[in-house]
Amino acid sequence: MGISTLDYALVVGYAILSLTLFILLFFEFDDTLIAVGHWAVMLTHIVIIPSIMIDFKRTWFVVILFYSLITSILYHLSHIYLESMESHFVSWDVASQNVLMTSTLALVWYDPRPIPENIYLTIGGLGLFIASLGDVKLSEDVELYELFGGFLMIGLLIYMASLLIYPNATRNKTYIMLGVVAGLIGLGTFVAAGLIETVKYSMCHSIWHISAYVMLYFVLKSIHVPDFKYKEVKQNRSSRSDFRLNDYGFS
Repeated sequence: MGISTLDYALVVGYAILSLTLFILLFFEFDDTLIAVGHWAVMLTHIVIIPSIMIDFKRTWFVVILFYSLITSILYHLSHIYLESMESHFVSWDVASQNVLMTSTLALVWYDPRPIPENIYLTIGGLGLFIASLGDVKLSEDVELYELFGGFLMIGLLIYMASLLIYPNATRNKTYIMLGVVAGLIGLGTFVAAGLIETVKYSMCHSIWHISAYVMLYFVLKSIHVPDFKYKEVKQNRSSRSDFRLNDYGFS
């Protein structure tokens, strides 16, 4: 699978926008730059669209993408305009992003094999756990959701990097490499956004948005194996379903 025109456009656009936002972080922030940061953190959600487009047939994952998108938008709206509600939306947003990360890891690990049912249950359970207890402080500066999110992101990046060292016939190595690079940049800016001046948070976090969505896009592209493999898996799933139905007397 070759690199498409959309892929090149996404990489170039990502580089230009991220570099621009990064350079702006070195300026003294006035009302104009603060407003630019707020607009950036909202508008960078648009970068999720390519991932939705290429994965639209995988309905359950697209639902998770939309869900994570909605919660992120609501959280950032509350952070900017309705601070009294921010503490409520942050747990919801963090839980949905953890579900997205674990779902992505499951796809990279299993696809085109079926994902076991207990993995789906684990993903849902983790989301509920983070929503309920994610804001528990482990130290003065670290909350539980940050620890879980960090481990998930690092785990995903390590597994993706391992695919570069030990290639898999069902994974595109070029897309994996692009995803790892974007993921590393995203991880760095996510951590930096929590340490930087408050007025610069939105702009710094915007780079995380772009990086995370670009990483997601290339991860999904990397697991789009040839059609015949999907047909084979689909046939195996159908056979398994027929077997189960026949066990219970259905035809």
